[in-house]
Amino acid sequence: MNIEKIHIDGFGQFNQLSIDDLRPGLTIFKGNNEAGKSTLLSFIRCMLFDFPGARSASKFYPPLAGGNHGGRLVISTDSNERCVIERYTGNKNNVKVTFDNGLTGADAELSKLLNYMDKDIFNNIYAFGLDELQRFETLNNENIRANIYSAGTGTGRVSISDVQKNLKNSVEVLYKKRGRNPEINQIINTIEDMDRQISDIKNDQARYDSLHADKQMRSNTINLLKDERSNIQKKLNNIHNLISIWDDWKNLQDAQINLCDLPKIEDFPEKGVDILERILEKIRDVEETILLLEEKSQNNRAQQERIIIDEELLTQRDTIMDLSNGIEKYRSEKDLLPEQNQKLKDEHLIFLELLNDLGPKWDEEMLNRFDRSIPAKETVIQKRKLIDEVKDQIEKFQTHLTQVNLDIKKIDDDVNRINENIDSTSVTITYEEINRKLEALRNLRQKYPILIEKESELKNIQKEEAFFTAVQPAITQTIQKAPIWPAGVMFLIGIIGFVYGYYSGTILFGSVIFILLCISAVAYYASTRQNTPISKENTNGTAISQEDPKEIRNYSNIEQQLVDEITSLKDQMLNYATSCGFDNIPEPALLEKRDMELQETAYAVKELSGLQDECNKLLKKRNELTKESEELKKTLYNKQQSLLSIDTEWKEWLLSYDLDPTLSPESILEIFSTIKSCYEKQKTINTLKFQINTTENSIHTYEERIQTLLKQCQRTPCGLSFDMDLQKMRDDVEGALNQTQQLNQLDTAYEDLMRDLSTAKNRYGNLNIELSDLLSSGHSDNEDMFRKNARIWEVRLELHTRIQRLTKHIKKVSGDGELYDNFIGDLEKSNIFDLKTNEEKYKDRLGELDNELSNNLDDRGAIHNQIEQLEHHEEGSKLRMEREIKNEQLHNRSRNWAALVIAQEILNKAIEIYEKERQPAVIIEAQSFFTNFTAERYKRIYSPLDSADIFVEDRDGKVKGIDQLSKGTKEQLYLALRFGFIRYFGKQSEAIPIVFDEILVNFDPVRSQNAGNAIRELAATNQILFFTCHPDTVEILTDASPEAQVIDLDNCCED
Repeated sequence: MNIEKIHIDGFGQFNQLSIDDLRPGLTIFKGNNEAGKSTLLSFIRCMLFDFPGARSASKFYPPLAGGNHGGRLVISTDSNERCVIERYTGNKNNVKVTFDNGLTGADAELSKLLNYMDKDIFNNIYAFGLDELQRFETLNNENIRANIYSAGTGTGRVSISDVQKNLKNSVEVLYKKRGRNPEINQIINTIEDMDRQISDIKNDQARYDSLHADKQMRSNTINLLKDERSNIQKKLNNIHNLISIWDDWKNLQDAQINLCDLPKIEDFPEKGVDILERILEKIRDVEETILLLEEKSQNNRAQQERIIIDEELLTQRDTIMDLSNGIEKYRSEKDLLPEQNQKLKDEHLIFLELLNDLGPKWDEEMLNRFDRSIPAKETVIQKRKLIDEVKDQIEKFQTHLTQVNLDIKKIDDDVNRINENIDSTSVTITYEEINRKLEALRNLRQKYPILIEKESELKNIQKEEAFFTAVQPAITQTIQKAPIWPAGVMFLIGIIGFVYGYYSGTILFGSVIFILLCISAVAYYASTRQNTPISKENTNGTAISQEDPKEIRNYSNIEQQLVDEITSLKDQMLNYATSCGFDNIPEPALLEKRDMELQETAYAVKELSGLQDECNKLLKKRNELTKESEELKKTLYNKQQSLLSIDTEWKEWLLSYDLDPTLSPESILEIFSTIKSCYEKQKTINTLKFQINTTENSIHTYEERIQTLLKQCQRTPCGLSFDMDLQKMRDDVEGALNQTQQLNQLDTAYEDLMRDLSTAKNRYGNLNIELSDLLSSGHSDNEDMFRKNARIWEVRLELHTRIQRLTKHIKKVSGDGELYDNFIGDLEKSNIFDLKTNEEKYKDRLGELDNELSNNLDDRGAIHNQIEQLEHHEEGSKLRMEREIKNEQLHNRSRNWAALVIAQEILNKAIEIYEKERQPAVIIEAQSFFTNFTAERYKRIYSPLDSADIFVEDRDGKVKGIDQLSKGTKEQLYLALRFGFIRYFGKQSEAIPIVFDEILVNFDPVRSQNAGNAIRELAATNQILFFTCHPDTVEILTDASPEAQVIDLDNCCED
């Protein structure tokens, strides 16, 4: 979603303010203090989430400059839909949402556009200023916390901290650090008292004190070395800064000197030389225009004087034009007449040739007497059709008869081949017998696994019976009674595993661990309360109690039953084997071989049966074809006789019309076609004769009209042709008309030239005045002096820009205000040679200090080790015995405490894994931004489970809370958390516009640039409106996002 336009009717200092054409991405609003940046931020909040109430902490902005309190926003969604949001105070439903299609809505539609976001989230995450950024409470709102820290835990309403608290209370009942009342604390305090007494009776007290004194002296030395090292490091850093900026400092001095050497010019027109050149160019153009217009006006008058119009010729204009319109027709008829005569001659010759094609006896009279009626032609067509049909039938029957004879011969060949195959096959068994043997073979194969299984069971029963006979007098052993507390530990760990599985989303795994540990605890507890007889395992691995003699007595019955079943099974298998052709029960391999033989025999029997069936079908088909062949021969003879009869009738018909009896029906039809062509040629000849007569009459009438016109115009014919005389008169008329039109155009053009000449002279005067004003604004009397001042002004501007850039670069290193002045003072007092010499000297001293510091640390460690040895090796025997008794008491009291500590540790490990690996998605997104802000000084952000506290981890692995961070780093952390929220929820729904007000004030230059890059990255998905009064911030943002839109609020408000 993007805001395209902001219109304020009345809000704070603004009245009828419109800001149009806001683009997606980053838009920067710059303006001085009190330009209205915070007012605009509050206006956007109010438009989207209502005006603040009387009890609200938000500032109320009444319309100080007049107008209705409120305004409107024009927004566009990601789906390219536009709508207008209007809100004014004083109405019950003070918001109105108007869509492109004309529909309107209120709060419900606006909430849907904002993805149902509430006011707190928008004001603290999407639209905020420096005050909100500096206060962590703005992120600690209950609704915001629920959105930021709930993702990923899966705990619902169960509080992990409550579980930790209960475990902690249980532990502290037995032991508490720095506690006095718990039993373990009391025992520990007693042991510590004994340790102090043992320390008091040490023999070498003098040496002990001396070692402590040496240790303190070493510590003092180490502190002094660290202080000196810190001071030298500061000096070295300052020298590094001076050396790094030395070239810029020298360039700054040179620029300031060059600026002082230039003549002083208070002001100069922007792009003055370009303006001068444009004015001079315009003056030259106007001068050329004036000369050209004067020359054109003189030429116009001369042309008017040369034009002479023949008025007499124009009186016959209509008659001439009418005859001219028909001149093409006249010429066409003149050209067409010889062609028509020639065509008439040609058509007559073709007509004679057609008659000759009909025969030597044919002439025009015979042609007219010939019967060319449709019935006569239809008679010929029917005869031809009948003859063709009979011939086609004869050919068809002959082809069919040939094919039938070929089929009979092929069937005879196939029958002979099949009989040969049947004679070569020697199979005597039937297909039913083969199926019976295959069925017996399948039954035999099915019984084989059952026989093997029964025999195996018999062997196992016999082994178990022998085993029971051997182990009957078993010896009972008793398990030593064990302490109860391990059962409690296992039960408690099971509960913790179940809770962890429930919270971590692995409830099945947690449930299994809980059940197994509970069963183990119960079993262990039962084993400590009774003696359990030892069981033995039989040969199958089955546990068998010695107290079950009844089971031993049943083995003989089971064995006899298995023997009977095996005997019956073998009898059945022998019957099946006999059916398959075996004398005894065969091996499994023989069964497979016999199955293959039977399958091959079955295939051969089936193939033989198929050959016999095929042979019978072929013989039946041969009889049918033989009968069909006889019938075809009879039909063919009848058709041939019919054809002879038709031919006789046709010849008789030709003789009746006095035609050659050898002619075929096709020839007669062709004669009909030729006679038709002759009649068409007769018609064409008559038509041509009529056209020639009409053309000659038209030509004569047109020539008489031209002769009459020549007499009226008093012109003599040229003697060549009438059309040339007419064309000459037409050309003269058109020439006279053109001259008349040309004279009118010249008059109009002369008037236009006079107006243009007057305008050009006025323009020339105005340009001279403009040139004089420009020279005056550039403090010049002429053009050369103006150009010289322009060059001086450009050099001064360049030097000013260079001085500002170098000064800004130096301030980035030194800082502003007094820090900058001190830094410049150091540069003025220094030279580059001395700086580099001091740099090497300080580096050498740092190395010496590091060596001394390392040696003193090693010495102090050795002294500490000697002190510890004295403390541990000098103890009284009596106190030692009493101390051992107390230690035993401590051990006995600590067993239950140990179980609780183990459970607490398991839960803490689970929490630690969560904090490192399963942080909320918002925190993970924020972590990337915070790492980039701090130039990777801090690598991780995490939030403890079920807590709103935030911690950061630097690149050395050190964890810090918010209170341990500097003010600027806190703001960067809070900004990263907001960016993380925006980025995460932008993936879930449509992106919402973001509004920032002076959020980079406390960022150093490097982190400001990093934040600018992060804002550019965020602007790729969300529209960002950034309010600031700092030019440096504008420069950082535009450097990071060159495409950013910059709006000056000062100019906007003045407009």
